[in-house]
This record gives sequence, C-alpha cells and structure tokens, in this order.
Amino acid sequence: MRQRLARSVIIAAVAMVVAFGVSRVWSAGAYSISFDAIHWPYAALSVASTLVFVLVYAICWWMVMCAIERRRVPFVATVRLFLLTWPGRYVPASLPHYGGRLVAGPGAGLTRPAVAASLVYENIFAIVGAGALSIGLLAIGYRDALGGSAWLVAALVAAPIAALALHPAVARGAIRVGARRVKRLATLEQHVLGPAALLRIGAAYMVGSVFAGLAFWSALRAVGSDAPLPLAIAAYNIGGVAGMLAIAVPSGIGVREGVVVAVMGAVVSPPVALSAAVLARLAGVVADFTPFALILLIHAVRRMRRPAPLPAVKVRRSRAA
Repeated sequence: MRQRLARSVIIAAVAMVVAFGVSRVWSAGAYSISFDAIHWPYAALSVASTLVFVLVYAICWWMVMCAIERRRVPFVATVRLFLLTWPGRYVPASLPHYGGRLVAGPGAGLTRPAVAASLVYENIFAIVGAGALSIGLLAIGYRDALGGSAWLVAALVAAPIAALALHPAVARGAIRVGARRVKRLATLEQHVLGPAALLRIGAAYMVGSVFAGLAFWSALRAVGSDAPLPLAIAAYNIGGVAGMLAIAVPSGIGVREGVVVAVMGAVVSPPVALSAAVLARLAGVVADFTPFALILLIHAVRRMRRPAPLPAVKVRRSRAA
C-alpha cells in the first residue's frame, strides 16, 4: 500500500513538472516555429526515433543489471521498471528515475546493491557512448563547429574522463577510497564490470545515441533544414551530455538546446537550429511518456478484466458436530 501511494505521488509530481517544462520549452521557441511550415512525417519520425532510443536505453539497463548480477535477470520486469521511472528525469536531479528503481528493484527480482551500482554505470555509459560518438563525428569533418561554450567544453571533457572511470582498476580504486568514509560502499566492489561487458554494453549505448541523433536530424528536416546527418547526431548527443552534467536542471531543459544551437551554428542559422531543438524536445516528451502511459493502461485493463473475488461464505457448524 505504501509503495503504491509513493508511486502515485511520484507520478503526479512528474506530470506537473513535465507540464511546466513543456510550457517553458514551447514559450522559448514559439516565435521560431510555424506549424504550417512543419513537415509532419519527419516530426513523426523524430518521435519514433526517440521512442526507439528510450527502448534501447531500457534494454541497455537490463544488460547492465545482468552483468552486475552475474545472472540473467527478468527481462520484462526490468525493462518495465525502467520505462515506468523514465519520465522521472523531468524532476530536478531525476530523483524518481533513480529512486524509483532503488525502491522497486527487489520487486522486479533485482538486488538493491546491484541496482545502486547500475545507476552509476548507466550514467557513465551514457556519457561515454554519446560523447565518444560526438567527438568522433566532429573530429572527422566538423572541427569548425566547435565553439567556446562552457557547457560544450565540459561535455567534451566529461567523455574521456567517464571512459577512464569505466576501467575496472579505476572503479575499484574509487570504491575503496569512498569505503573509507562510507563502509557500505565496500560491497560495490564485487559489482565492478570486466572488459568484455564494458565493450558490449558500451556499444549498445552508442546505438541508442545514434537514434537520439536521428531524432534531432528528423526535427531539422521537419523545419525545412537539410543539415548533414553526422553533424546533427554529434550536436544533439554532445548537447545531451551537457544536459546530463546540469544535474539541477530537469532533463537538461535549456542546456541541451543551447549547446545544440552553438554546434549547429556552423551550417544552420540559430532560429532554425532552435526550432529543431524545441521540436525534438517536444517529440522527446511524447516519446518519453508513451511507454509509461501504455504500461499503466495495460495494467488498468488487466485489473478490469480480472474476475472479482467471490464473497466469503461462513459455514456454521451444527451443535451436534
């Protein structure tokens, strides 16, 4: 009962924050978006690409949990838990997204220490996957797109640092240092991933980053821009890393868009880049909440179809018995 009440409160809080975030993003780009000029098939492709990105990240978390637990954890329960908590990213510090999995993880067949370790790993993997892909694409043919934005520089620096943190020796050393002050952290050392798992999971996260970039490129096409796909992928992912670094900002709203406009300024005018960034953000909100809504809808339908329990019949014993 308490868990259901807590989830309801979290869902209500997330819904309120998302409504505020959407209104804020819309007001920021209202002057640069004309509904009559939007190519809706590309806008739909942006939503679909973001939806695939979310599903890939859900599978990536399942892969992380399998590697940490050293066993095959329940696929459906793990992915469902991820999708239910995913909209919690729109709350400052993404507390429902992380805390929800910590609280509900044991109910999905996961151990809480392993879930705690996975939360650290998934952020590092996301930064490495998106950052490495972006740096590679920018270095190949778009060096001139790099500006002097502080968030952009921070994102470019965070990627190699995160990659270094993935090394098993570095991870174990960091845990031992932290365990000197917090003894409970010592248990995390048994959850350090090996090289094979790091490469396999890192490649999966990079696939998700490609779909995230494809969503932004589709948004660019939707507003009439023919910007190159590699630059669009690089810009949106490096903006995503910057958004992750802005911990206090719900889902990196505003930070990601600012970095994207700065990077895309090499080939696209700022109003067009901002229009595409806002459209991609709105498409992302739709895609982020679609699995969440579908899971709740399916659960509600199943409860409605479940036969009502028969009333208990009391059998009185006769005095002779």
